[in-house]
Amino acid sequence: MNIVAIIPARLGSKEIKNKNLKKFKGKSLVKRSIEEAIKSKKFSKVIVTSDSKKILNEASTFDKKKIYRILRPKSLARDNSSIYEVMVHAIKEYEKSAKNKIDIVVLLQPVTPFRTYKHINKVINYHKKIKSDAVITITKFDYPVYWGLKKKNNNQISNFIKNGNKFTRRQDAPQIFKPAGLVYSIKKKFLLKIFKTGKILPLGDTRGIEVSIKDAINLDSKLQYKIAKAIY
Repeated sequence: MNIVAIIPARLGSKEIKNKNLKKFKGKSLVKRSIEEAIKSKKFSKVIVTSDSKKILNEASTFDKKKIYRILRPKSLARDNSSIYEVMVHAIKEYEKSAKNKIDIVVLLQPVTPFRTYKHINKVINYHKKIKSDAVITITKFDYPVYWGLKKKNNNQISNFIKNGNKFTRRQDAPQIFKPAGLVYSIKKKFLLKIFKTGKILPLGDTRGIEVSIKDAINLDSKLQYKIAKAIY
């Protein structure tokens, strides 16, 4: 079975400048992602796709037999660019020169600094065992979503979920999960299928592997970056 990792790392970002090059534990986020992917020993190739030569140079220090670098077009590095579009582009570019066609694609986004090869291997091993369409990491909400609110222009509020306020205690509310972002393992054929729908996972037979709220910290803001560094 041919399994590849895709590490998407564009240069631009909304709140944190050059986010994927930010240092965590002494190394850039993209370099940490590459290292953990290599440590997992599950991949025939680790594909790094970026619009930045500076970011791609981060991958040049690793064994060239293990890394495949793609300089992707600026049109695939915008704020509104779909991650699935980026993955499909990376697959097509890689398979032009690959000896074996890809079976499973594993997405490793650099902005989850607490992800390790152990998370990667747990997801892949489970995916190979159950043979589902996809397996992703999930984590608990730290607040009952049933208490979520929506607000009108006049500041009047109401329950986002109908009758959500019937749960008067946190313990009584059903446990709800959200994508954690650490690892997405997807069959290539299924990825191509969902890409055409314009929707996102979960679709088809998608399974979830739970990770802790701490491990699921995603560096989308300066505050999250400070929290992650404080925890470390």
